[in-house]
Amino acid sequence: MGRDRTMKFALIGAHSAGKTTCVSYVLQHLKSVGIEDVLIREENARMCPYPINLVTNFKGHAWILTELIRAELELEKKCSYMICDRSAIDQVVYADEGRRRGRITAQEFRWIRNTAIEWLRTRPYDVIYLMESLELKEDSMRPKSLKWHKDIARLFEAWVPYLTPRGYIRMGGEMRIRKQVLATDVEAKIRNPPCSVMGRTF
Repeated sequence: MGRDRTMKFALIGAHSAGKTTCVSYVLQHLKSVGIEDVLIREENARMCPYPINLVTNFKGHAWILTELIRAELELEKKCSYMICDRSAIDQVVYADEGRRRGRITAQEFRWIRNTAIEWLRTRPYDVIYLMESLELKEDSMRPKSLKWHKDIARLFEAWVPYLTPRGYIRMGGEMRIRKQVLATDVEAKIRNPPCSVMGRTF
């Protein structure tokens, strides 16, 4: 593979930001330019057997976070580059929102936060993209609650600077441009790995 460890890219942010669509586009782009040793770590919330979103509880957050860690450990053995649909940061944000509504206790939230922070320190993401929200859409998993969506987005703004000491990249714009800029940036960073990304905006 040519690297001491897998290089990880994470797309984070509130729901309805096009993360899953962009992850798939980035993978296709990388393969089209000859970068084959790359895999996607998919979002796992849709597979969670416990309540999430507005009816969330501790079991749901704990399952998603621990499964995320397990999946990344497995993929590290199989690829040089990993594109992650969400990250441990997302679980801190959604768990904090659940705590504020009384869905999980302060002690349960501390476990989620501390576990996520240790994972971020132990297996850091090389580049983190904070995806700005697009038009809110309802699907089979996410409720179309504008207030909840705005609350989540505000918590990302509060937590991301604290949880990303190496910096992050803010990714906005319409989806067509967003996908292209993101794919080009990931390719550039694979070919010339960064020492730090700091706070940048596209």
